[in-house]
Amino acid sequence: MGGKEMNLKKLIKSLLVCGAMAIGTAPTPVLAADETDATVSVTKQLEFSEGLAIPDMKFEFDVTPETADAPYASIAPVSMNAKDTTSEENSKQIITKTSTVTFNKDGKTGGNAFAHAGEYIYKISEVNGGLENVTYSTDTYKLHVLVANKADGGLYIKNAAVSKNDETNKNEAITFVNSYSKTGSLTVS
Repeated sequence: MGGKEMNLKKLIKSLLVCGAMAIGTAPTPVLAADETDATVSVTKQLEFSEGLAIPDMKFEFDVTPETADAPYASIAPVSMNAKDTTSEENSKQIITKTSTVTFNKDGKTGGNAFAHAGEYIYKISEVNGGLENVTYSTDTYKLHVLVANKADGGLYIKNAAVSKNDETNKNEAITFVNSYSKTGSLTVS
C-alpha cells in the first residue's frame, strides 16, 4: 500500500470519527420513532405570591405559519384557577399546565395535514387577553417542523425544533410565564 493511499484512508477514518462525535454531542430535538408524529408541547406557567387567591383565567396562544403552504396550526387554550395544584420556587407560587400544538387541514391532522415533505416554520406567541393584574409573557418562539415521507406513501412529523425570541439555538421548550399580582394600600391610624 502506498503512502498516499494510507494517508487517505487515515483521513477518511478521522473524518468519520469526528462526524460521529459531532452528531453524538449535538442537542436532540423532538423525534418521532417508527413513522409516528412527533408532538410539540407548550408549557404555561402562572407565578403569584403566596396567599393570593387567583380568579378563573384562560390563556390563549397565536400560531402563525411563516411557510407559504403550511397547514393551520393551533394550541388549545389553558385555563387556571385557585383550585389548581401549585409548586413553590423562590418564594413564588407557580401553576404549570401544558397544551399541544395541533396541525389541521381539510379534516386531516398531524403529518397528513401537510401538503408534502419538507420544513415548515411557525411563529408562536401568547395572546395578551387583558386580564386584570396579569403581566403577560412577550416571548415568541419559532417552531421548525420537519415532515417526512412514510414508507406507505403518507406523511409524518419526523421532528420539531424550537428557538426562542429569534435566537439561533434550537431545542428549547416552549414556555410562557405570566405573573399575577395585586397591589393594595395599608392605612395606619
